[in-house]
Amino acid sequence: MKCLTDNSRITRLNYLYLFCIIIYAGSATEFARSLGNIATVGNAFALLLTIIFIVKKHIIFNRRYLCSLVVFTVYAVATFIANKLINPLWLSQWYIWLTIAYVICQCYGKRLFVIYETIIYHLCIVALVFWGIYIIFPSLITSIVSILQFNNSYTDDVQSKNMIVYTLMEESRALNNFVKIPRNAGFAWEPGAFASFICLAIYCNIIRTNFKLNDKKIVVFILALISTQSTTGFIILIAMIAFWLIFSKRTYYAAILLPVILFMFQLPFVHNKIMDEYNNVSYVDISQFSKSTALGRMASLQLD
Repeated sequence: MKCLTDNSRITRLNYLYLFCIIIYAGSATEFARSLGNIATVGNAFALLLTIIFIVKKHIIFNRRYLCSLVVFTVYAVATFIANKLINPLWLSQWYIWLTIAYVICQCYGKRLFVIYETIIYHLCIVALVFWGIYIIFPSLITSIVSILQFNNSYTDDVQSKNMIVYTLMEESRALNNFVKIPRNAGFAWEPGAFASFICLAIYCNIIRTNFKLNDKKIVVFILALISTQSTTGFIILIAMIAFWLIFSKRTYYAAILLPVILFMFQLPFVHNKIMDEYNNVSYVDISQFSKSTALGRMASLQLD
């Protein structure tokens, strides 16, 4: 079995396959969101690419893979019995996801972190360029993205357009009472999701460099994260900063970083969003929902 080791050469196919999976994970279009749905073209393309990757990399499916499928199948059967409903499409969806995850782990190994970081780094550069131009010349970027639009957006928002490496969301959020700066969604379906991808890339970087923050990629990641104006992203970043202080035993830096952290919590898209959800939260009666529903962060925390 050919797998990537620390000294192995990273081929274009390695980058291409993981790039495609990351775009699928970005879920910005109906095509990307169809991964796992056996009745869609998007899923068929992903499976074809995965099969080619398996053949090229001589990946072998071992007992661990089979055991994971058995364990999940037992869980799925128990779920079907409990709910008195059989859903083959849901079952096949998870088989596909588990298979792709196995293929990635088997082939990339530890190099997954390096390749992921590199791909997100370049996607951040693309996102920052388009976002920066959009602030100055919004009509120009709107025209470019409209012409290069890859597929229908997964949302009902007609203002959302995607060209694979960049998603244009024509909405603004005020940083203060005088300036409105559009949020940067990058390649993902919304800015918060893009921020989560960036935070994972930052984590990959700091464990690769042993928590050395003098890497140029960190600068790009932080700038891209700021451009998302994401509450989730900033809270994750604060948690990682705290983790870095403890890990590096540089707690004296806390005196310098504490004002920065307090300032970040006072940003409108962090403080106001958290307080709005807290003030508007109400207890939820689960019985009123006949199907699935999406709840806010605070309401979700109240569920037993």
